[in-house]
Amino acid sequence: MKQTNISIKKPITLEKIYRVIAIEKQISKALELLGYDLEKHTVTLKLTIFNRCIVSMDGYYFGIWDLRRCTFVD
Repeated sequence: MKQTNISIKKPITLEKIYRVIAIEKQISKALELLGYDLEKHTVTLKLTIFNRCIVSMDGYYFGIWDLRRCTFVD
């Protein structure tokens, strides 16, 4: 992957970092299955409420990732 930017709130713990890395791997795998070459794109993740994550690619909105269902819901 070219680059992933992650926006999370403080306090940052080691447990939270491991969780974010797992989320990033899930989303990366899903994007690759959708046919995107992640070596050419910058992915930005912003954790929100209700166990969802806003995903942007190259600065543009891509969709909302549901952490429970492990799929894009928007």
